[in-house]
Amino acid sequence: MTIYLLTLDGLFDTRLATLLDASAAANELAESTSMATPQFTVMIVGVRRHVKTVQGLTVPVARRKGLARPDIVIVPALEGQSGRKRCG
Repeated sequence: MTIYLLTLDGLFDTRLATLLDASAAANELAESTSMATPQFTVMIVGVRRHVKTVQGLTVPVARRKGLARPDIVIVPALEGQSGRKRCG
């Protein structure tokens, strides 16, 4: 299963990390069972080559243009607890 994490400037650091950690843990747990389960392939994508997190970290991202269609797109939360700061 292909998952794109669509990242934008101002994303909340721990929300991105949580999504990456959770998918990696799920893949590891799936491998430890005898059940045939699909692996999560997670890609960090964006409209620029890098995004800057709220804490100032620069995260390299794959450009969405030209990539295969994902099964799921997740947009990690932006700065703060609501969209009011970004949306006006």
